[in-house]
Amino acid sequence: MAPYRFLAGIPGTGFNFYIPMEQSQINQAEWENPANWSDSVVGIYFSKRDSRVWVPKRIPSFGWTLNLGNPRAAWFLVGILAGLPLLGAIVGRRR
Repeated sequence: MAPYRFLAGIPGTGFNFYIPMEQSQINQAEWENPANWSDSVVGIYFSKRDSRVWVPKRIPSFGWTLNLGNPRAAWFLVGILAGLPLLGAIVGRRR
């Protein structure tokens, strides 16, 4: 179920109007939420609601980072971490 954004309501009645958020709005809201970031220096980002694999860092001029809440990003990171030693072993054998 998609998250909803409050539009209007009548105080004290529980009668409120909500509109569904687009995925791009959810992504932006998650990116702006400080709880999804480890800190501003390292910039580790984790949000299961954000559909993006790569997200801009908190300071966009510092580049991009992986959204570790996305399974594709986690597998990408595992692939890189497992692939580099394997590549080193293959190249080392050929010499």
